[in-house]
Amino acid sequence: EKFGREVMTEIDRQLVTLAANIALCRPRGNYSHYRSAMHIGITKKEINEVIIQVAHYAGWPPLSLANPQFCEVLKEQKDRKAGKNLDRPLLV
Repeated sequence: EKFGREVMTEIDRQLVTLAANIALCRPRGNYSHYRSAMHIGITKKEINEVIIQVAHYAGWPPLSLANPQFCEVLKEQKDRKAGKNLDRPLLV
């Protein structure tokens, strides 16, 4: 099973997943990966570094999509912690 292998940690796998999805410039789907990454302990600073690193290799278009997506997730989390927009579905 690909996720049960012990060569890479869960955090390593999530960082690779983030990098691949950012490089593919996906308009949807990254939101849940940002949330999952933070849920398992990857910091906001580390996610930003992944975005920047990918931009150097995949070009600036992925950065121009990934950065606003990540900012939306952070705003969504902040709003939910403040009790705002609880009736809105999570970004996907």
